[in-house]
Amino acid sequence: MSEIFSCILKLSVDASYLIVAVILARLLLRKSSKVFRKILWVLVGLRLSVPISFESVLSLVPQTTNVLSNETLVGGNITSVPTQAAATESFDFLQILPVVWAVVAVGLLIYGLISFIRLKRKISDAVLLEDNIYQSEKVDSPFVCGFIKPKIYIPYDMDSDTFNCVIKHEKTHIKCLDHILKALGFGLLCVHWFNPLVWVGYILFCKDIELLCDEIVVKDMTEENRKKYALALCNIGVEKVKISACPVAFGEVGIKERVKNTVNFKKVKSAILIISAVACVVVAVCFMTTPVKAQEEKTEPKPEETTLVVETTEPVTVPETVPVIETVPVTEVSETTESVIEKERVTETVTELYIENDGANKIYDVVEEDLSEQNEETSGNLNSEQILQNIVDRRRNKEKKEQSFSNAVSDADENIIYNNDILNQAIEFNQDIN
Repeated sequence: MSEIFSCILKLSVDASYLIVAVILARLLLRKSSKVFRKILWVLVGLRLSVPISFESVLSLVPQTTNVLSNETLVGGNITSVPTQAAATESFDFLQILPVVWAVVAVGLLIYGLISFIRLKRKISDAVLLEDNIYQSEKVDSPFVCGFIKPKIYIPYDMDSDTFNCVIKHEKTHIKCLDHILKALGFGLLCVHWFNPLVWVGYILFCKDIELLCDEIVVKDMTEENRKKYALALCNIGVEKVKISACPVAFGEVGIKERVKNTVNFKKVKSAILIISAVACVVVAVCFMTTPVKAQEEKTEPKPEETTLVVETTEPVTVPETVPVIETVPVTEVSETTESVIEKERVTETVTELYIENDGANKIYDVVEEDLSEQNEETSGNLNSEQILQNIVDRRRNKEKKEQSFSNAVSDADENIIYNNDILNQAIEFNQDIN
């Protein structure tokens, strides 16, 4: 579930830029056809639902990373979780987030389903008037209900002029598939409920499909019929905004603006239509795509310093590349299979000493000193691997620094960075033995 939520979160973040762009484009296209607004909202729906996108050098969407990870990449540095306790708390919190998201999303979907079932029960006794048009005394405003076979429901006592305007409007909704698009939009709202821009986008989408439907209906009407249509909006429209998946109602949203657009309707000039189409293409190219990833340089880049912050101490920087440590020539062994394996183990042992003693400049002195002590304690029968292993064991038992160092080793590019406390322990340790 965490992977699903992470994917949804990335889609929502990327779509937020597109939603803001569409809101601004609505202002620029206010004198153009409302069909372009609907096209832009369809693009938003695709951005919210399709996890696949194309790369483009014109993309204006910033690169997004996995915000649920315990590490945040900032510049060239890696900032880790401050402490082990904090890491545990953060881990638990990140595990809870997907569960909360799923519970709320399912709750909203159930709410939409229950609302639809209650509406169907309410109009179950509606009387068929003609074709797919039904009348019911429980209906206050005309609307379309249903998906596969949508039906138009109207109230009783409707005059002929209002009836004609309403039926044209609702049939246009069905022809434009608005009843399906609105349901899909509500589904995306349930999935992306945590994003306030999605809520704003859904409300504006419902308003724009009504404006487009009015535009399609009145574009071929005479001025007198447009006035009758505006009067029908005033008589039946309900000034109330309700977030729902259905129905698509005649007087659902923006009555004042719809009446004003109906009375002052003018056909859009071809130049404005072309500019609007170009604007939609620009928005799609810039916000429906992702930036092109920078290609790796052919030449090997110069080593850079990388900082690893471990626990709550200040970071210490060291060169990115760890120098190769050669084995200390303690005893000569024959080049047999066992001797080769022994040399490899000796190399690992010396490397561990290198880490524990902070650099190759001191390791040989430490090994030489310990070898002299070891020769005094033993008869000299131990091989090089056993001698060095004894040295490492003594230092591990004395300082117990192995686990701290293992936590401080970064897997990225085999960089080994140290913690101030760990380095202080190593320095004190070297001072003791020197």
